[in-house]
Amino acid sequence: MQLTIDIGNTRAKASIFDKDKLVFQTVWTDNDEEEILNIIQKFKPTRCAFSNVGHERLLITETLHRFGIPVLRISATTPSPVHNPFPTLGSDRLAAIVGAVTLLPHRELLVIDSGTCVTYDYIDADANLIGGNISPGLMLRLKAMHDYTALLPLIPIEGEVPEAGYDTPTAMRVGVVRGLQYEIEGFIRNYAERHPQLEVFLTGGDSKLFSSDLQQRIHIEPQLVAIGLNRLLLA
Repeated sequence: MQLTIDIGNTRAKASIFDKDKLVFQTVWTDNDEEEILNIIQKFKPTRCAFSNVGHERLLITETLHRFGIPVLRISATTPSPVHNPFPTLGSDRLAAIVGAVTLLPHRELLVIDSGTCVTYDYIDADANLIGGNISPGLMLRLKAMHDYTALLPLIPIEGEVPEAGYDTPTAMRVGVVRGLQYEIEGFIRNYAERHPQLEVFLTGGDSKLFSSDLQQRIHIEPQLVAIGLNRLLLA
């Protein structure tokens, strides 16, 4: 069994694979040692791929080392099936890209990950990472409106998204959710015009809020990062 751990800005996700088959997944925000101990005791993983783009979570790696489980810390320089010329590429972005290349090899790909930030990465058919973009995610947009104005409230992203807002919270939510939807559609359209054979992957925790409304044909894969981490571990 292989274990993959993806530490983001707001939560941690652990996945258990039997070779290339996902058999278990859990998400948490704290109690790192307890969560990892439960996974170790239940599945007895033999190795772990570890991606962290959030705060350092030493209890996780310390617990894994205590049980003698080798940990592969993913970074931009980790050997992978993708040719990456960018030394500052985040480990989560690399994993998502590798996941997409694993599922659709030898294709032109646009990988979109909608989380705290939204990332867009373009990969050519020879698995060369050409480049990408980063923009604020849904909650960051809501928080910015609250932080940089005098009267706009901080509202949850979950809630009604009508065609047009009928009060301040719905107006903010519609603006943010539809604004990101149209941004994503615009990026896809721009890349697809120049690359007609383009395949698009969408992943990330926020994607469920608008993925069904996107006008283009896309591959929705919530486990893209986990699939990529497992592929890096098996390389």
